[in-house]
Amino acid sequence: MRNRASLSLVLMAFVLPVSALAQLVITPPSSQTLTAAGSSATYVFTLTNSSGSAQTFVPTVTSGITNAWAVQLPASIPLANGASQSFNLVLTPPVNLANASYPFTVTASNGGGVTYSANGALVLAVPGPPVTPAPSSMILLGTGLAFAGLFAARRRIQAYVRT
Repeated sequence: MRNRASLSLVLMAFVLPVSALAQLVITPPSSQTLTAAGSSATYVFTLTNSSGSAQTFVPTVTSGITNAWAVQLPASIPLANGASQSFNLVLTPPVNLANASYPFTVTASNGGGVTYSANGALVLAVPGPPVTPAPSSMILLGTGLAFAGLFAARRRIQAYVRT
């Protein structure tokens, strides 16, 4: 009787850590910053099938990512029970998107109720174009300088005539 109790405890020690594994994790960094328009960010995810049987998962990305984004994900990921596989998510935001943080969620689902999720973020910090004066500003500046020059010339002429 004593050996059976210790065997149960040993089996539980091995079963609990396996079921406690995270099923979908993003490899750090989970947030990336893009500083060039049109560039892409690649995130690495690891999916572990702890469902109890072989499954085929379909990864999707949601929350903060619209149809205007270019998204690259594998079509499906077949996994034996207990197996793990890494896959890439490549995000390319639209060129005219405002600088901000765009959180997203990647979900891997088997279509039968087994779903795993992980979160990440893409931060846009694209510097704007250099500020150049508009042509109308240059005309106003030139006109202002011309009037200032005429005013100064008039004063010099008046001062010359008085002497």
